[in-house]
Amino acid sequence: MTILLIVLFAVNIKAESRQKTGPDLTGKYELPNGIIIRLFKVENKFSGEIVDVTEFNGGQSKDINNPDKSKREQSLIGKHIIRNLEYDDKTEKWTNGEMYAPEKGIWVDLEIETVHDDYLIAKGSKFFFSKKVVWERI
Repeated sequence: MTILLIVLFAVNIKAESRQKTGPDLTGKYELPNGIIIRLFKVENKFSGEIVDVTEFNGGQSKDINNPDKSKREQSLIGKHIIRNLEYDDKTEKWTNGEMYAPEKGIWVDLEIETVHDDYLIAKGSKFFFSKKVVWERI
């Protein structure tokens, strides 16, 4: 009986330690504001950086709305604007992420609600406000 309990306990621990990874988000996406980002995995979380701003605010290339005035001359290209997206196997969504919105110079909470082969649906929230948008995979 003791051996059976030990085996069952070990199996349970192993099952709990396995994380679902969720749908793969890796790739480039065009956001509704014209920015193109690249999503990549860091350990079990996703991050993202800007790779093209040609269609953003007439080609705006500097972080002119950053609340830190010393960073307003920094390039948007290469800027990490998505961090800490992790898969929640209970809700089957990517949650707990944050995204920097360069048009306003603010960080918002980020959740990826739906993932399809050619697009995903992202939800950004700040305080009581939220907005869902489609990111097109390119």
